[in-house]
Amino acid sequence: QLALRVWCVYCTTLLSASSAPVPLSILSDPKAKCLDGSQGGFYHQLATEPKHKNSWIIHFQGGGECATALQCGKRLTQPVGSSKYFPPWVNFSYIPQPENHSRLYDLGGMWMGGP
Repeated sequence: QLALRVWCVYCTTLLSASSAPVPLSILSDPKAKCLDGSQGGFYHQLATEPKHKNSWIIHFQGGGECATALQCGKRLTQPVGSSKYFPPWVNFSYIPQPENHSRLYDLGGMWMGGP
């Protein structure tokens, strides 16, 4: 549970048909807090094909857990510790394209952790 409390969580789409900018959404749940007390947020984009509307990839990025005051203090000024450092928009230029024949193309996705 400590690891969850010190994580600053936000989500991003990993794979979609579009590389258009995705806006930051701030979570409204009062318990969804980052290490510094700022509200958590996420970036999220649905699959563009209806057949993939229930298919998701979830990626957890490491680096948010801290076990000492020194470790936690270092994370306060980084995206893994504060949503103050989340950009307002994220553009995913690494998204697989259909011509690459990736099975993961056009799935909805979430990325949890810092950028």
